[in-house]
Amino acid sequence: MRISVKQLIDLNNKKRQLLTSENEKYYSNLLVYIRSSGFKNEKAMEEKLLEILKQLIEGQNEGERAEDLVRKSAKDLAEDIVQSIPEASFKEKMEFGLEIGLTLFGWFLVIWGIVPLIKNENPIVYLGSFSVSLALLLVSLSFILFLIMGVLKKSAFENNGNSNKTIITFGVIVGLLFVGSILVQLVVPPFGIAFEVTYFTPIGLGSFFLLASYILKKSRESK
Repeated sequence: MRISVKQLIDLNNKKRQLLTSENEKYYSNLLVYIRSSGFKNEKAMEEKLLEILKQLIEGQNEGERAEDLVRKSAKDLAEDIVQSIPEASFKEKMEFGLEIGLTLFGWFLVIWGIVPLIKNENPIVYLGSFSVSLALLLVSLSFILFLIMGVLKKSAFENNGNSNKTIITFGVIVGLLFVGSILVQLVVPPFGIAFEVTYFTPIGLGSFFLLASYILKKSRESK
């Protein structure tokens, strides 16, 4: 029977509840490290994680600790697993990039379109200002996204308190950059070719892009 990525993740989450607190901590660090290790084949990665989880549960039922069973630290095991998982195909990378891009662009349009919708006024779009704002959003947030993945990977085997602070800091930076892309439209004097759009167009388009991103996500998880 064919199992999708979503089903593998759900099964993983369910079986993790069978682990002791000590083994769950070992496995959680392993999982965070592997899932944040760049563009790997998602299904192969989830299958490998589930395989390790089943081994830990079987060993636990026989009274063995995770490190005694595997005979490696979680970090060493994670590095071995990452090297064994094949890279995602070019198509998979492009689909994931498109999914992220549609999500960011969708939320940008929805938030930007709130004021015209409330005022019930058709906004004037200045192509130059809009392009700069959009570029700031996509480039900066995409860059931060990769940084966050790196932080998550590094923090998997470090002090949780320091890891949480780092993640929160990056979250604040992402928020500031997102707000900055909006402020370009609201504060900076507009420039470029101007054209008028209906007041519901930004939110309508944004919602369409978010829906498209959601469909892509579900399609990816069903494979």
